[in-house]
Amino acid sequence: MADNNQNLNKIKKSLEEIKKNYADIGKENPFEGIEAASANSREVNKELKNSRNLLKEINEDADELTSSFKAILEEVSNTNKAYSSSNKSLNSLTSIASKLRDHQTGISRLSAKELSTLQSKSKSNSKSLEDNKKILEAKRQHTALLPKEAAMLVSINGLLDEQESSLNGLNDSLEEEAKNTKKIERSTGLMGATLKGISKIPLLGDAVDANDAVGAMEEHLHNSGTKIGALGVGLKNIGGQLGAGILNPANLLVGAFSFMVSTIKDLDAGAGNFAKTMNVTYGEALKTKGEMLQLAQSSGDAAINSKRLLESLSAVGESLGTNAKLNEGDLKTMTEMVRKSGLTHDEIMGIEKLSLVNGKTLKQNTKETLSGAKAYATKNKLVVNEKQVLKEVSKSSAAIQVSLGMSTKELARSVVQAKQYGLSMEQTEKMAGSLLKFEQSIENELAAELITGKSLNLEKARGLALNNDTAGAAAEIAKQVGSAAEFGKMNRIQQEAIAAAVGLGREELAQSLIDKEALASISAEEGETALQAYQRRIEAGETQAQIEADMGDKALSDMLAQQSAAEKFEDTMTELKEMVVSVLFPVFQQITETIRNNIPLIKTMLKFATAVAVAAGVYKATLIASNIAQGVSNMLKKKGAKDSKKELGAEAGIAGMKTFGAIPVVGIGLGIAAAIAAMYAMSSLGNDIMSTPGYGQRTLMGPEGAIQLNDKDTVIAGTNLFGNDVKSSPGESTEMANAGEMKVSGGNNMETTNTLLRQLITTVQAGGVINMDGEKVASVLSKIPTVQ
Repeated sequence: MADNNQNLNKIKKSLEEIKKNYADIGKENPFEGIEAASANSREVNKELKNSRNLLKEINEDADELTSSFKAILEEVSNTNKAYSSSNKSLNSLTSIASKLRDHQTGISRLSAKELSTLQSKSKSNSKSLEDNKKILEAKRQHTALLPKEAAMLVSINGLLDEQESSLNGLNDSLEEEAKNTKKIERSTGLMGATLKGISKIPLLGDAVDANDAVGAMEEHLHNSGTKIGALGVGLKNIGGQLGAGILNPANLLVGAFSFMVSTIKDLDAGAGNFAKTMNVTYGEALKTKGEMLQLAQSSGDAAINSKRLLESLSAVGESLGTNAKLNEGDLKTMTEMVRKSGLTHDEIMGIEKLSLVNGKTLKQNTKETLSGAKAYATKNKLVVNEKQVLKEVSKSSAAIQVSLGMSTKELARSVVQAKQYGLSMEQTEKMAGSLLKFEQSIENELAAELITGKSLNLEKARGLALNNDTAGAAAEIAKQVGSAAEFGKMNRIQQEAIAAAVGLGREELAQSLIDKEALASISAEEGETALQAYQRRIEAGETQAQIEADMGDKALSDMLAQQSAAEKFEDTMTELKEMVVSVLFPVFQQITETIRNNIPLIKTMLKFATAVAVAAGVYKATLIASNIAQGVSNMLKKKGAKDSKKELGAEAGIAGMKTFGAIPVVGIGLGIAAAIAAMYAMSSLGNDIMSTPGYGQRTLMGPEGAIQLNDKDTVIAGTNLFGNDVKSSPGESTEMANAGEMKVSGGNNMETTNTLLRQLITTVQAGGVINMDGEKVASVLSKIPTVQ
């Protein structure tokens, strides 16, 4: 019964799916109205499969149509992008071709690197055009191209398809020019560097443009000239620049003055810094600077100059906490080593401290360090970097230094011995300390023997460690540990046990074994050769002391021969500069001493100079204001004023300016006010006129007849002369208001005049050009000084 129900449910579900499928397809359902109980199971399954197949075919057709429409849409989009991209590429190629043309015609010069970059861009644009061509051709197969797309495709085909096309020609030309320019740059390399070196020479460098000379050489070579000819062109260019520049007396004077100022500034800065570092007075620092100048000149070595000597002296002082001076020999040696070998003051200070204690010079101790390292390495067929050994000796612990009698030779031997076993001095110290913790060390040794099965005997190593021979103790331990391969065969617990027994970590011990074997391997051939040479010298009768002394001399000589040509040239230029400094130094000392001893007098002189400057400024401002009034008068005359009152007003303004302008400080303001007042009065009061007395040369004509005026007469005539028909009495005139504005006694407030006054004062203070009626009246050349 259960099976029948299950089968009936299955038929029912199948009928429902058939109904849905035919509804989606849009066809009539053949089982419409048939109940599950009366349906044939086999027929239902067959129809279900049939409906599913029909639905699948329809979906596939729809998918295909969708894909087609998408493809068309993408194709159209791509063609738009292809056209835009092609347009962009063609613009870029046009720009590249223009730059190449300018280069070839000499309008501008591109470097080989720039030409190579253009070549890469040209190839990239060519590839882009090829891709866009494919896209446009694909579209043409399905539909018609737009006119602009068709034209673009024709253009691209023309650029890409022809063997001798302009695009191929562009790429070939770029490649050829890049090669030629690279050859030219190589040809001018050394010659150009020589000429550019001139730019570093004091005075000469300011007058010579080395790049211009190199450009002339390259131009010569671009025009198929020879290398010798190019050098001649470059030298001729330099000579021309010298003739026009440095040999010009004015330029020589300016250049020499600038150089002296720069030199004195450097002198002052160097002395000031040294004074702060060493906690001495500026005067003491300046004196030390003079001593360093003399020491540098006496050394005969361009690498040793006063600046570097002061730096070395400061480094020693900071390290030892003293401002005592180091002996001249060690000071010169330290400075030379720092400059020529690239060592730092910190890397040398350890050797210098030993030198101050063991009574030997820094040079002697350096030679012994290098010879000790070289001798031990040679006897053991090793090749080591002696400079690195020197650094490690300098930084070795004070305990080891004291234990080895502060002998740099023994310290160097210990450093190389530790290296022989892949260890540093710090690690050998660590191992020795572990060995001398007897109880723990013996326990670790027994545990390692038990776990590894190796037979260890560290008693000799403990004895060496007890006597401070840490490198010897490390060597003894290394002999018993075995090789890296043996260590690698142990399991982790065994590795950790044997590492603990020797006082190292597992990783440290593994690394030391690798380093030991790597150093022995790389040194094998050269080490054997060096040992044979050493033995031949012994057989020839030379003592070991002689051989090691020679080794030390050669090692130090090699270390001091590591300067580049550019550094040597720079040192030579600095040496020349210091020659000038040595001449200027006594003068500079005298100047600074004079200034220091006369500071009160200098302050007084500065105050006086400031007062003189203010007075001169006021005087100049007065002249400017007078110039303004004169400009107004000239303008009126030039325009041919219809009546003389404007001209008379200008003349009156000039008189007022000259009268009041002579008053110190405030005179300029009063003069401007008087000038404006006079000009305003003469130009704005209708037919009124004021006449100032002369010398009896004037006659007043009226109905009564002619009136002869004497030299002291003053005549005032006019209607509404003082405003509002107020009759004024003789002697009533203008007066200055408290705010510096002019008012008429009769009450008429002269706002226009005041406005003009303020504008004029502002203009004079600001500087510039003064215009009236659109025409330039005068130029204001300076500002009125502010007086406190």
